[in-house]
Amino acid sequence: MEVIRREGIDILIDLKGQTEGAPPGALALRPAPIQVHYRGYPGTLGSGLADYLIGDDVVTPIAHAAEYAETLALLPGSYQINDRKRPIAEPSERPALQLPAGSIVFCCFNNVYKLNPQVFDVRARIRPRCPIRCCGCSHVTTAIRRSRICVPKRTSVVSIRLASCSRGRPRLGLYRHADLFLDTWPYNPHTTASDALWAGYPSLTLRGETFAGRVAASLLTAIGLPELIADSVAAYEEKALALARNSNERRRLRDFLAGPGRSSTLFDTARTTAALEAAYLMMADQYCDAYANLSAPSQRLRTRYLRKYSIAASTRSTGTIVTSSV
Repeated sequence: MEVIRREGIDILIDLKGQTEGAPPGALALRPAPIQVHYRGYPGTLGSGLADYLIGDDVVTPIAHAAEYAETLALLPGSYQINDRKRPIAEPSERPALQLPAGSIVFCCFNNVYKLNPQVFDVRARIRPRCPIRCCGCSHVTTAIRRSRICVPKRTSVVSIRLASCSRGRPRLGLYRHADLFLDTWPYNPHTTASDALWAGYPSLTLRGETFAGRVAASLLTAIGLPELIADSVAAYEEKALALARNSNERRRLRDFLAGPGRSSTLFDTARTTAALEAAYLMMADQYCDAYANLSAPSQRLRTRYLRKYSIAASTRSTGTIVTSSV
């Protein structure tokens, strides 16, 4: 805390929030004039810890502003910053992965804690209604290897294939053998979903009510595939079946992800960076308006970036700031 204060940090950005090993108590000491929460924890930190939470129109719509202790800063496109430099390793052939030839592969590399009885129920109903044999694979974590997954007795799941894979490049390559990523709820995939989309793998999601349950919808909106967002369990199930039965549509989605999807705003690092910079400057604007005591170096920084990006004035509505498109 003393180092932060001594260095004169004006805007402190927390990237972990209420996650394991993070020190949210440090924010309670208010070491910086402006404190911002971004990325690591999908939700509010509680009163007094952060002044702003960075989101977007999908994960943190203005209509939900009252549910957050922080002022919402909405980025254009998706709040999640990505890039176009992630290498994808060539995967092993399907037989080596014990994936049946000619089958439709549903895949979900989420952590096991995101699985729940309702998710299993829906998968159990989808599989027997598929036109050809279906199989599923999931990321096997240490926790799974040490324990058993309890599948509710009411489900009709005959078997669940758990294909062990490591994180990073090998996992991205495995998406090449999958036909559809079936999302989980109420906690979506986050980085896992953007990995799947970057690898050219269509992802189906159920839009939830909270930040954690709306991230995949944010990513699909930014990449240009809102048709893969369902707003009810029934719609999710029917969309999954429709895609399983339509190989032409699955091919169209893969072609889109390999072309326009890769050039979309979701993977435009420079654009998202500029939007973040705009948001930070708007936060400084609001602080200056309220307290008029931001340090001189920060005022010079603000002037430089205003000139570089031609940033418009803040839009203030119900305690929410919205960045300009840059």
